[in-house]
Amino acid sequence: MYAMLLIIAVAQIIIEMIPVSSSGHVLLLEKYGILYGYLPFDWIMPEWFEYLLNIPTIFVLIIFFWSEIWSLKRRFFIITYDYLWKRKQLRWAQKKWLSMIFRLIGFIFIVDILTVGPYFICKKIFISGVYNWQQGIGFLLTASALFSLAVIHKKKRATWCSAYDACMIGLSQVLAVIFKCSRFGITLAAAHALGFSFRRSVHFSFLTFFPLLLVASLKGLIFMPSTAYHLFDTVFCSTIILAALISYIALHAVWWLGERGYLWSLGFYMIVPLLAIIFL
Repeated sequence: MYAMLLIIAVAQIIIEMIPVSSSGHVLLLEKYGILYGYLPFDWIMPEWFEYLLNIPTIFVLIIFFWSEIWSLKRRFFIITYDYLWKRKQLRWAQKKWLSMIFRLIGFIFIVDILTVGPYFICKKIFISGVYNWQQGIGFLLTASALFSLAVIHKKKRATWCSAYDACMIGLSQVLAVIFKCSRFGITLAAAHALGFSFRRSVHFSFLTFFPLLLVASLKGLIFMPSTAYHLFDTVFCSTIILAALISYIALHAVWWLGERGYLWSLGFYMIVPLLAIIFL
């Protein structure tokens, strides 16, 4: 079972950065693990273990977007320092920038509020497991979201982001929760359909996900039983670090494909998990 848990952890960490549904792939691994006797018949993934797997993802995202995070932090510090310490009046450009930041915070809040309720409801409903048909629909939705990147033409945006945009992206994230499709893929497609560029769509997708990652990771650390510490030996930790490095490279590859308009081609890959769930 140790080896199977390690495989699940590696798959979760790497595929999290690729819009092909990491949760769907993990569920597939669990079902095949039960089928072939690598996991007990009544296996249910421990919640704390699932949450702890978000920690490497947090570090990958921070490192990948570090230059943008640092630029944001530096600009916010300068504005705060000038206004509070030097008592300078804010310039028009600074006021506009702060308005955008507060609007973005509201955007993230709306998306996450819309997601949290359905997430806990689905946790209770599907505590005994996710049905194959439900998972199949999730893979189909993921493929559709990816292919939509090639067929939906961007429209010129009049506003930077709005409550309507937040609601639409939040509802798309709810679909990901219910059907275990790719949260990254479906929110990226929703933002693209709303007229955002690939770069901004990725930013919105991960910004709305980041607070949930932090809370889940903290919850995993708090509720991890003391008897589970032996699981995180040298081999396990080294493999997790290697998986995080591969995840970082995978995110670079996704970014490269998206910037050149080829990310939709990943939709063809979804045939693989679809066949795997059909023949399960």
